Amino acid sequence: MDSNEFENFNKYEDLIKEKQKPKSYHIVELNGIEYEVMIELEKIVGAAIPKVSEIRWDTFGYMEESGQVIGLGPYNKNLSSLPENIGNLKLLQSIDLSDNPLTSLPESIGNLNSLEKLDISNNKLILSPREY
Repeated sequence: MDSNEFENFNKYEDLIKEKQKPKSYHIVELNGIEYEVMIELEKIVGAAIPKVSEIRWDTFGYMEESGQVIGLGPYNKNLSSLPENIGNLKLLQSIDLSDNPLTSLPESIGNLNSLEKLDISNNKLILSPREY
């Protein structure tokens, strides 16, 4: 590895570390990547997303554990889209997207390996034959 490659590697490593640093999301410390997702979602919703203790069918809020978002409930918030980076919520277990006018889901939703519950009822999702 020559000096330029080593310098580029160090810059990349520093960028990764910076992204993972905790950031304050309305008083709650979130992993930097989780923070970015929540800020993007907040922009789409048009309001701060409160921390809640439980995600139910009618919840507007999120659950957090050790700086990671584990539950998300943007119920009935007139969402027409989700942020593409939503797939970065690696420990997300439950998301209730019901009662929104969503017509599609971002491909990154497939990266949610911890997801146990996904409620997409009462949306306007359109699936193409290749998505079956």
